[in-house]
Amino acid sequence: MRENVLHFIWQYGLFNKDRLYTLDGEKVECIHPGRLNPDSGPDFFNARLRIGGLLLAGNVELHAEGPDWYLHGHQNDAAYSNVILHVVFRKGCRTQVLGKEIPVLELHPFIEKAFWQTYTGLQKLSGRPACTYALEQVPGIYFTRQWEKAGIERIQEKARRLQELFEHTGQRIDQAFFILLCRNFGFGINTEAGQMLGLRTDVKILARHRHSLFQLEAILLGMAGFLEDPGDHAYALELRKEFLHIRRLFPLSPMQKHLWKFSKTRPGNFPTVRLAQLAALIHHSGFMVNPILQAGDPAGIRNLFRTGCSDFWASHYDFNSPRPHRQAQPGEHSIDGLLINSVVPLMAWEALRSENSALMERTVELLQSLPPEDNRHTRVYAQWEVPQQNAFDTQAAYHQHKRYCRARQCISCLIGNKILRNGTLPAQDSS
Repeated sequence: MRENVLHFIWQYGLFNKDRLYTLDGEKVECIHPGRLNPDSGPDFFNARLRIGGLLLAGNVELHAEGPDWYLHGHQNDAAYSNVILHVVFRKGCRTQVLGKEIPVLELHPFIEKAFWQTYTGLQKLSGRPACTYALEQVPGIYFTRQWEKAGIERIQEKARRLQELFEHTGQRIDQAFFILLCRNFGFGINTEAGQMLGLRTDVKILARHRHSLFQLEAILLGMAGFLEDPGDHAYALELRKEFLHIRRLFPLSPMQKHLWKFSKTRPGNFPTVRLAQLAALIHHSGFMVNPILQAGDPAGIRNLFRTGCSDFWASHYDFNSPRPHRQAQPGEHSIDGLLINSVVPLMAWEALRSENSALMERTVELLQSLPPEDNRHTRVYAQWEVPQQNAFDTQAAYHQHKRYCRARQCISCLIGNKILRNGTLPAQDSS
């Protein structure tokens, strides 16, 4: 039994309130369960209970099993001295704190059968999200609020990942953002190689050569390993010569070329093309942290990514494969992905760091300005009455699928929460 489930049962009174008795046989009347405490200390504050006819006010602690009280060291913790009831799912045992006896309620026998059947049914159902079979019970407002919750949590999760890079780089946001950008320029198949490139390449070196697109190409393609043995194309040899010169000035450690994948990807997504586009982005827009944060609207941010690469890469996929048609900048779909996975984390990170609610609103607006994604996570909810009109909605769908439905966190989901409180679950359709 997860303790968050036990918290849910206690908070919403999903038990037989007329037949509650402590291990000592004293009748328990729950007048008010208390306020759920998300921090350290007892689980519920300021509960009002009548135990053995005596009206009590204080805190309530819950555990899956009685001995957990002692495993957590509560018996010697003054923070638990105001606990008036120890609620356990099973294996109730005598409980003390600082030598004082605390009444114990073993809740398992008193839990409502309807809740128990619904909860275990949701946990057992496989395939599509378990509550799909009970959605008609849930008013539309619960879907709207859950999608808003999941979307914001997804944004916050992206910001936390950037914070991890920020700490890893010694609190250098330009380097942390560059690593994230390199990863996302890998566009799926080369994300890990892209991140490795970002970790190996110091943006200070790139900044020194920012005004030369040729030198930026030499550094990025050289650090990626593509200039170790580039063949005999004249442009490749020029890039190699420039990279070897720069390498004599700075401590550079290139990757192995074999870490990059070319198979199972269209030529326009070849890593050589993407690195040339990244070089052009740095050349024209810098490292973009300040321009992004200072941009007034989504269109201004998007324009930062509309940068044309050099003539050679506008007409080639790699050193030996010319393009049939010139293309100098990333496509609009690619820019959408970079905005979702690079720019949104940066804006959210700064909004959370500086407690800037206006910037967080702009972050949400940016996602809402982008077209919806189409992937296996979004398709799961095709039959649900939830909007998937823009990238905020589909990012919410991703988070909903990964963090709630697939993890069976129905208790924490507003939709599942409502179904569990209703206490009914229709039979699964066998067709």
